[in-house]
Amino acid sequence: MSVKKPWDSAWKTNCRTKIKGCVGYAPSESKESRATNRSIFLDNKNERTLIYQRVNEPNEGAFSLLVPKGWQIAGGIFRVNPMSQGGATQSIAANLDFTVKKDRSGSMMIRRLPDILYFDASRSPAGQMGLFPPGSNYNGMTVYPLMSALQ
Repeated sequence: MSVKKPWDSAWKTNCRTKIKGCVGYAPSESKESRATNRSIFLDNKNERTLIYQRVNEPNEGAFSLLVPKGWQIAGGIFRVNPMSQGGATQSIAANLDFTVKKDRSGSMMIRRLPDILYFDASRSPAGQMGLFPPGSNYNGMTVYPLMSALQ
């Protein structure tokens, strides 16, 4: 699409169609990875190619990504109930706990852990009076003193 032409919504539709039907290919880099990942490589005229497949986040379909063919995904988007958490702070945004792994044992894997919020009460008047000791709950956050970089 040229910047000199007006916006055409068909361009967006065409891109989405191409992306959804995409199967990614990436060349293998090392002999070690070829030896350990034989199931996901495809021989093609003495070249070994890693085949990717598009998968959607399983819980809400919030995003999709390319993973090596045959790999497993686990987890996804989750939302915290503020009534069970003791406050609304952990419920402000959706959380993501997502894993992509080669096999059930996770011999090769990558994991995205959720953000967990904590509260340092040492500088608040209520904390200085001892109302929120470490380990207590403050609006859904665990009270824990801020650690120095050396800890």
